[in-house]
Amino acid sequence: FAQLSGTPDDIDEILGVAGLRSCADLEVRQLSAGQKRRAALARMLLSGAELWLLDEPQTNLDSPGRLALEAAVRDHLGRGGTVVVAAHQALALGTASLARLTLGEA
Repeated sequence: FAQLSGTPDDIDEILGVAGLRSCADLEVRQLSAGQKRRAALARMLLSGAELWLLDEPQTNLDSPGRLALEAAVRDHLGRGGTVVVAAHQALALGTASLARLTLGEA
């Protein structure tokens, strides 16, 4: 994906945020389920999109992966981005500026 988007200068930083530096030379099909989720996070960070639509984003992520996801979401919100999340697990976003709409109870 990075090559298709012009291999941005911050690719190494994004791979670090996603926890994928050691997997940078592997094809996505060779990654574990958790690493594939991290690759999806990296693609999202590379996209530059202002709106992120996340469906169960914590699925298959280990604790460091969840922390990286939460930090990325907080940073995106802090820069004025918008995130829509559909999930059974709450994201720990601290004092990030957000509005919450809950549909139904689990």
